[in-house]
Amino acid sequence: MISQTAEEAWENAQDMTETAYLRGYNKETAAAWNAAETIRVSTSISNYQTQDAAQAASWQTENAPKPPVITRIDYPSEIPGNKSTIIGLLYFQDPDGDVSHIVYTVVRAIDFGGGVDNAPKLDSGSLTDGAIKIYLWCEGQQTVTLEAQMFDFAGNSSNPMRFTFTCK
Repeated sequence: MISQTAEEAWENAQDMTETAYLRGYNKETAAAWNAAETIRVSTSISNYQTQDAAQAASWQTENAPKPPVITRIDYPSEIPGNKSTIIGLLYFQDPDGDVSHIVYTVVRAIDFGGGVDNAPKLDSGSLTDGAIKIYLWCEGQQTVTLEAQMFDFAGNSSNPMRFTFTCK
């Protein structure tokens, strides 16, 4: 039956209009959805790149050479002022075990040469947690304050630590 009533023709026209409208809406929606999806994917990629960079930075920080730490210095409070070498101990920790040298800076003295120990000698413990011998001497009567600081092969420096003794 080809003939339609006016009411059926009106419904068919509405269906065709709605279908045409939905097709247009779908194209617009598809374009908007595509743009939104592109932004979502770009954001996800950026988040992954940020996480990767953070993990790389964390790994580098965790695996970076660690500086040595001077934990204490045991040196006699009085030593003879007759150029006799007196031995003390510098206690330290170095996670990398790569201490290269120790610098002794004169903080207070009348006439004291200071010192650099380019070949630290391990007295006890290990290169990561031990004690190094300190060899010092002085001449005459005076009070000497020195500051010790350790350096490692990576170029890191320890905390400076002062100690005082009297030459008699």
